[in-house]
Amino acid sequence: EMRGGAVVKRSVPFATQDCALCGSKERWSPAESILHTCSNCRAQVDQDWQNCQNRLVEYQPSVQG
Repeated sequence: EMRGGAVVKRSVPFATQDCALCGSKERWSPAESILHTCSNCRAQVDQDWQNCQNRLVEYQPSVQG
């Protein structure tokens, strides 16, 4: 905000638990491990990376229009 940018606050429920690669909605305990393997596509991803990817997807439509 101080440099002319905008701050967008959004709630993205389960952003850590929804697979960013295939979209599978799988509930698991992020507290148990940083890495998780999706039971649908078998991708193993870091929960922080997955959270960021899901937030980017959620945010992009609002930026474009």
